[in-house]
Amino acid sequence: MKFDIENEICLGVSHSGAVKTEGIGILELDDNEVSLLIDIIKEKKNCDVDELEIEESHPDLYEKRRQAYYDMAYKAEELHWL
Repeated sequence: MKFDIENEICLGVSHSGAVKTEGIGILELDDNEVSLLIDIIKEKKNCDVDELEIEESHPDLYEKRRQAYYDMAYKAEELHWL
């Protein structure tokens, strides 16, 4: 299953202030990962990534999320400066 992700990305600061751009990417999870994430959200009654504690409990799932956001930020920065 593919999830669209969007985020405002700060590329740094120039003489006129913060340089920001919008990032758009895709997080792709298989059915088992989606089910696992739903179960964790139901158990914790929260969807905040830090409070779900998936970095410690499910590092592979967290790494997929981290990589998707990294790729989104990298692509947004590249497109901004080119």
